[in-house]
Amino acid sequence: MSDKKEEVAVIEFSGRLADAFREKVKQHNSSNSNKVTLNQVIKVYKHGAEAFATCKESDLTINEWSMARVNMYLRVKRGEVVNNKSNARVSKDQMSSLVFETSSVKRVNNFLDLTTNWTPTEADFELATADVKNNQLDYNFKSVEEIYLTDGSPSSHSIEIIY
Repeated sequence: MSDKKEEVAVIEFSGRLADAFREKVKQHNSSNSNKVTLNQVIKVYKHGAEAFATCKESDLTINEWSMARVNMYLRVKRGEVVNNKSNARVSKDQMSSLVFETSSVKRVNNFLDLTTNWTPTEADFELATADVKNNQLDYNFKSVEEIYLTDGSPSSHSIEIIY
């Protein structure tokens, strides 16, 4: 494929991916009080793409793995936390009863993806496969540096997604 055709394919893929993220954020925020931002979803996707090299699921594409991470993140934000060992649901009440050693509350303005070391469920992967198919996200890349996404952090190879 020529460099020009490859660049067009990357731009078109990146646009479809951004559209898919916008729709996921819109759907999630319309029915949940625990809102997410487009930048958060993009960061989770990027973390998923970075972790893809170490995943044991060889039959998945980088898009399916990364989109499964996004689906898992949105599920957790809805309060559907799954214990990885037993797949038993943990309620929000159980999670909110955690006690920390300090009584002071500190606000952190940076996004922290707590799901970084979690593995998506089979349902997350199934939804991701459907997301890839329905949004025509079949472009094969090896690193997120090859595509055009920005999560608000400085990067030399990204474009701003505005919606």
